[in-house]
Amino acid sequence: CNDYSIGIELEGLEGDTFEPAQYQALAALCTQLAQRYPIAQVVGHEHVAPGRKQDPGPGFHWPTLQQLTGWPPERFAQATMQHLSP
Repeated sequence: CNDYSIGIELEGLEGDTFEPAQYQALAALCTQLAQRYPIAQVVGHEHVAPGRKQDPGPGFHWPTLQQLTGWPPERFAQATMQHLSP
């Protein structure tokens, strides 16, 4: 996966909630990266290495990131789609 992915680290513990400023900074970074690279999906470490990694975990609110980026649900991994429902 590292041959075609970009890793972004968010400060915090697995399962903890994240601050609004973190979502805003992440959304801005994702938007900027998408201008330079063909971003197909945004996923968590937990989706890339299930069973081995748990971050960002249940404390990460995927709908917030989706709303801030304005990207459709298809841009997020299938594993995150269940979290994007209202």
